[in-house]
Amino acid sequence: MYENKYVVAIKSDGKILREFGESVILPLGKEYSILLKNLTNVRSAATVHIDGVEATAGNLLVIEPNGTIELGRYMTANDSGSGAAFKFIERTTQIENSGRGVRLDDGLIRVEFWRELAPARMPDIDQQLMDQFNKQTQRRITINGPVWATPQYPAWPYNITCQTANLSQTNIVGHQSGCMSANDLVGITVPGQHIHQPFATTSFVKSTEQSTVLILKLKAQYNDQPVKEPITVKYRPTCQTCSKINTVSSKFCAECGTSLRI
Repeated sequence: MYENKYVVAIKSDGKILREFGESVILPLGKEYSILLKNLTNVRSAATVHIDGVEATAGNLLVIEPNGTIELGRYMTANDSGSGAAFKFIERTTQIENSGRGVRLDDGLIRVEFWRELAPARMPDIDQQLMDQFNKQTQRRITINGPVWATPQYPAWPYNITCQTANLSQTNIVGHQSGCMSANDLVGITVPGQHIHQPFATTSFVKSTEQSTVLILKLKAQYNDQPVKEPITVKYRPTCQTCSKINTVSSKFCAECGTSLRI
């Protein structure tokens, strides 16, 4: 999924999954990762929510210009560099009747991006006027190098910001509702195997511009049938009767009319 020079994709077994509108198809029981790409010319940061729960645990994933990050596990507030992988399972009746229950955003992956606040410089000031100011105030101020306008901007570098942004405007792209039909096989994400995936600590401050939100839905069915293998970007259904390779969106073989089930 792409919007405002940001990309979100889902990977399983090292392969990128094909998108069907706002959805990707993944078999139940599979682990997956989330690929984030920043195509802008400034550093950006992202947070990830899965099934309505923040998988990044208050941390910001900082992505360099034209850079990529692949998140394959749940993070913690004081992240140690390892954690439980993302695993897609069926939301069974037992789970629905348990303490977890049913969430409106089950199956949804929500990624929010912010651009980095550009360093601010004071306007060029005549050195003679600055010397006069220094003499009057008995303070020494240099204009060599960056001078920060205070108190609007703190001294660089900023400490990492991990609070939720309070933004009045947000550009949201993707799935708008967690509502599903009665025939849907609903999947949720749970902790999988323990994996090692460290992240370096850096400094970042969010821009005051509106954020960009991309939302994808994980589904376990294709053509109303449960899938056994992930549907990747290279997938093309082959007819079991005449061996014709069909388009990915085909429900029936274009040559002989056989139903194409995965």
